[in-house]
Amino acid sequence: MILLHQQIRGAIFTVFVLSSISLQGQTKINYRKDRDKIILTSCGKSSPELTAHNIKALEAIHPGLISKGLYQYYYDLGMSYFTGSIAQNPPKDFANAIMCFKECIRLKKKVGNSYYNLAIIYNSQKQYSNAYECLLNYKMYERKKNWDKAEVLGFEKQLLKHLHKNL
Repeated sequence: MILLHQQIRGAIFTVFVLSSISLQGQTKINYRKDRDKIILTSCGKSSPELTAHNIKALEAIHPGLISKGLYQYYYDLGMSYFTGSIAQNPPKDFANAIMCFKECIRLKKKVGNSYYNLAIIYNSQKQYSNAYECLLNYKMYERKKNWDKAEVLGFEKQLLKHLHKNL
């Protein structure tokens, strides 16, 4: 029930934002402030409907109209593409997610989670050196207290094993 209410609220706000943009032509969006009204989240759980809603809402916003939080916009769009690609069986079409995470990093280099997500994508594509480089950047920029230490170190060990195998 709460998720349905959030979806309705998000859809109404998205229509409002899009109407404002097309009516005024110059409307700037403070994505940092309005993020929770644009995308829907569900405490780490995802669904195809939630992902589709977020992609549609985010793609409807022209990045040039975002005044604050542009890096967060690209991160959220990248996550939406990422979760949408993972939901496919087999996972595919990570190109949009990669592009968005790279743009997020270009705008704000120290967004550790963008590096981690890229590492996961590159690993799935057997691009182990790219994955390892991204994992090292994640470890450099993400606060250690935010890590799942066992997961990060296990992932690093797995990547090193692949890299040594390919030498």
